[in-house]
Amino acid sequence: MSDDYYYKIGTSTIDTNKLIALAKEESLWNDYYEFKVKKVPDELLQEDFFISWLRKKYDIGFGILKIHANSCYPWHRDGMRRTAINMLLTVGSHSHCIFNTDPTGNSFTHGIVDLAYEPSTFYAFNTTIPHEVINFEVDRYVLSTEFMGKNVALSYQQLINDIKSEYLRGL
Repeated sequence: MSDDYYYKIGTSTIDTNKLIALAKEESLWNDYYEFKVKKVPDELLQEDFFISWLRKKYDIGFGILKIHANSCYPWHRDGMRRTAINMLLTVGSHSHCIFNTDPTGNSFTHGIVDLAYEPSTFYAFNTTIPHEVINFEVDRYVLSTEFMGKNVALSYQQLINDIKSEYLRGL
């Protein structure tokens, strides 16, 4: 059932300590919808096999999303972004990313699916389903993708199919 909302891809070889250090630098944050975002330099990502595969296959960018402590990003769909690949950098902090199980997103009460991130793990994320982030205690940092150019309309299902048929098959 959770595959409709997110898909666990696998463990990353990225040095997340370097990404967290970058995130904690106060400079270079830009507004992105209601988030703050910071572009990730290519050299911090080049060692990861999955990211190398992504870059060969798609026109894609990488950034760190920041949600301040004791805040939430309410129920939403991601506009034009139909899918993303995320990795939570602040694993062990108290935060939740939850999906609404009502496909219309209109019910006042509804079921939820919680994405319980594992350390250093990539997840494909269905951004067309209503989801919300609730964050406590510390700033929350997520490495996230933006599919660009000819790939801006890439669907979640097509991304999952590509990962299963090309990336995972090649491991």
